[in-house]
Amino acid sequence: MIRIAAILILLASSGLVSASESGARFDTLLGFTLNQTNLDLVEAKLGKARQYEVPGGDHEFAICYRLGGNTRHIVTFESGNEFGGPDRELLGFSIQSVNPLRLPCSKSAILLPEIAVANLSLGMTQSDFKAALGEPFQTDSEKVISRVYSSQRTLSPSEKARFPEIGDDEIISTAYTTLGVVGRFKNNVLVRFSVHRSVTF
Repeated sequence: MIRIAAILILLASSGLVSASESGARFDTLLGFTLNQTNLDLVEAKLGKARQYEVPGGDHEFAICYRLGGNTRHIVTFESGNEFGGPDRELLGFSIQSVNPLRLPCSKSAILLPEIAVANLSLGMTQSDFKAALGEPFQTDSEKVISRVYSSQRTLSPSEKARFPEIGDDEIISTAYTTLGVVGRFKNNVLVRFSVHRSVTF
């Protein structure tokens, strides 16, 4: 999760962040919503999977599944020791067309069709991906396109009760959310995209 947070902070510092959109339309895959579910519930639906450390990550781990059917596509669900906690809260997910790192993915217990997140799907062109994200977005040598959405909201009374006072008068009352969408392309075709969200108070 430290790596994920670092990427979001880097993109945010570039100035390419939308403060008027939360990006919430991208936060759900196969009915699993970021920060609102956990890897146990994913396994309950898709079957048991081997947990592994995310390559290049720092205290992050994931489970992944082969979609089956006529595709080689895989879907990955990520959590982390620092922010995911013992409940293995869902912090990010990705979909990719192949498994170049030979991740230990399990076969899904249910046959999954070609899946999409909002209007994002593998095989789309760069121009279609940019249109789906909206501006401002960031590009990297025409291979990676990304956008970060930032928003904030006032905590409900029940949420506030979960946090102790930080002083005599200071009480945590606002949640700050950063959601990043990253797409990787090969020959102008989307071969992998990921979504991660961090929430701070």
